[in-house]
Amino acid sequence: MKAIQFKYSIPLYLATRYLVRPFPNFIALPWTPTQLREVPDPELPGPKWVKIKPMITGVCGSDMGIFACRESLTLAPFASYPFVVGHEVCGEIIELGNEVEGFEMGERVGICGVLGCTARAISPPAACATRDCPFSVRTLLKARSSPACS
Repeated sequence: MKAIQFKYSIPLYLATRYLVRPFPNFIALPWTPTQLREVPDPELPGPKWVKIKPMITGVCGSDMGIFACRESLTLAPFASYPFVVGHEVCGEIIELGNEVEGFEMGERVGICGVLGCTARAISPPAACATRDCPFSVRTLLKARSSPACS
């Protein structure tokens, strides 16, 4: 499948970061870290995961920051490289792990590309055990009723 992928390279990152301001079209050249690439179809990482076929996606300000190598480093500890850019996605479930409950094949869903504690199999800190955590399962499941995914 084709995807916009960011491959971390310090020389390409620095060149892009400093040349994109005077030459905005630099981000479209083939020697930047972010390119449209052919990537393998992902496998389910575990039995509680689903595979989603994107139907519509968005490019937001944080994605543009990644393209220009001027992104916020707030979520850097959660990144793994290379990664596919984009986190605003509505799609259709095309594969279910054998332990998935409450979802069906063909169901339309909205997803959040930021993985919280549960998805990463990390013992949740106190905030994730409450409804206050923006990445909790309770919060993410609210996207299922989003009008954008109907």
